[in-house]
Amino acid sequence: MRVILILLACVFSVLILVNEIAAPQISAFEESKCTRYCHNVVCKHQLIKHGDAEHGNLFWKVMFSLYRKNILMLRENPLGLTYEQMNLLVYVIIVPAIALLLLINLLRKNYG
Repeated sequence: MRVILILLACVFSVLILVNEIAAPQISAFEESKCTRYCHNVVCKHQLIKHGDAEHGNLFWKVMFSLYRKNILMLRENPLGLTYEQMNLLVYVIIVPAIALLLLINLLRKNYG
């Protein structure tokens, strides 16, 4: 059990480290690759590949809708945090913590 907790602590540390040392993203559109522009607006690369949200295939419509809702929920949060802060809170702290609690519970039931 201690080994699993140490490994998960290492994973969290790597996530935070990568986030902190990563180079800032380019916010302008670039023809050759996705940038922060694609994240903030709509990825034109994906639109070219799959069609827009109205005319694309069903999978693309569903994924695009979920993606946009996720971004909007992180931006328009009730805590008054910035998008970046909320993203870290949800995807680096809350979701992994829930996964850790579920894993610990599962291990206790099976190997307890």
